[in-house]
Amino acid sequence: MYGPAQERVAAIAQAFRTIKLLETVANFAAERYVWPRPITLEMSTCGQPSAYWDTDEHKLVVCYELGQDFVMLFRDFGLTAANALEQKKK
Repeated sequence: MYGPAQERVAAIAQAFRTIKLLETVANFAAERYVWPRPITLEMSTCGQPSAYWDTDEHKLVVCYELGQDFVMLFRDFGLTAANALEQKKK
């Protein structure tokens, strides 16, 4: 389930919907684990980078802000590391 996204995370929310992130995670988990009861995967705007398990509703909530945080981490660190590796090869 993809919840509504506020403006500052709307682009990342749309990207996750487009690549069907939750569906991919659900398929991965279903192929590898036997769940004692159905669970729900939900993406939501939380106001901060986070993910948590809602025990009462048997639901894993992943915040859009966490995805945005990973994107910024890759931009700031991943590209720098990739560029440094490329420079070593030359």
